[in-house]
Amino acid sequence: NHLLTEVYIIVKDWDKAISTASAVINNPNYALMQNRFGSWKNKPGDVFRDLFIRDNQNRNCAGGPNTEAIWVSQYEYNVPGGGLGYDGPRYFGCWYHGLSGKDGVALFFGHSSQNGGRAIGFCATTDYANYTIWENDPGDMRNSEYNIVRDMVCDNPKSAYYGKKIVESDAILTPGEQEEFWHPFWAKVTPFNNFPAETIKDPATGATYNSALGAFTDQYIFRLAETYLLRAEAFIGKGDKVSAAADINVVRARANAQLVSPDDVDIEYLLDERARELCIEEQRTMTLMRMGSAILVNHV
Repeated sequence: NHLLTEVYIIVKDWDKAISTASAVINNPNYALMQNRFGSWKNKPGDVFRDLFIRDNQNRNCAGGPNTEAIWVSQYEYNVPGGGLGYDGPRYFGCWYHGLSGKDGVALFFGHSSQNGGRAIGFCATTDYANYTIWENDPGDMRNSEYNIVRDMVCDNPKSAYYGKKIVESDAILTPGEQEEFWHPFWAKVTPFNNFPAETIKDPATGATYNSALGAFTDQYIFRLAETYLLRAEAFIGKGDKVSAAADINVVRARANAQLVSPDDVDIEYLLDERARELCIEEQRTMTLMRMGSAILVNHV
C-alpha cells in the first residue's frame, strides 16, 4: 500500500493514493515513535536519533517495539551470508581524520568510534539540506546536535587546537580545499559511539580498525513518516491543503517543530519537509522525478 501510493501519485490518481496511504496510516500495527526507545533510550539523545541507533530498526528491538518501520532491509552483521556492514550511508560521512589544522598538524589522532568511524567522504549533503531548510525553525528535533554533526572536538594532543571545536575555533587549514575531509554529516549514516566491538582497536581512546566503515544498521526502505508525507503529496495534488498540512504536522509534531499553516503548504514546502525527515533515506532523484521537479544534466 505504501508503494502503491507512490504509483498512484505518479499517475495523478489522488483518491487512490489517499486510500492506499490511509490503509497504512490507519493500520493499528503502525504508529510514529513518539518517545525514547531502544538500546540507547537512557543515554543523551532524542527519539529521532533512536530511530537510527544500531539494532533499533525492527519490531523486536530492545525497549521497542519500533512501530514506525514498515519495510526494513536486513543485513545481519556477522551472520554467514549477511555481510560485514552496510556501506551505503557511510559515503555521506566525512574523512575528518585526514584534516590538518592551521598549524599544519593533524586535528585528529585517527578515526574513532566517537567521531563516526572510518567514513570516506565520497558524497556530501548540500548546504541547502545542512542549513537552509532549518533557518525558520532551528529548534526542530531533527536539527539537533544528536542528528546533524556540524562540529567536532580536536582530539590530537599534538595539535595547537587540542580540546577545541574545529569549526568554532576556525582550526581547519584551507577549508575549501578540504571539503572531502570536513562537512556537516547526518548521524543516521554511522553508529557514533556504538560500533561493533570487533571494530574497536582501543576501547580507552575509541580508536577503530579500518573495518569501522559501514553503517552497521538495518536500513529503512519504507517508514511510516514517509507514508504521511506521501498522503500529504496526494492531498496537495487534489487541492486539499488543509488535509495536507494536517499530515505534515503529524510528522512535525513528533519533531517538536513549529506546525505549518495550510496557506504555506505547497510542493516546495513538502520537498523541504521530506529532506528534513528523510535525508539520505529517500531516493531523492526518484522523488523529484515523481513531482516533476527533477533537472537532468548530461555530463560529457
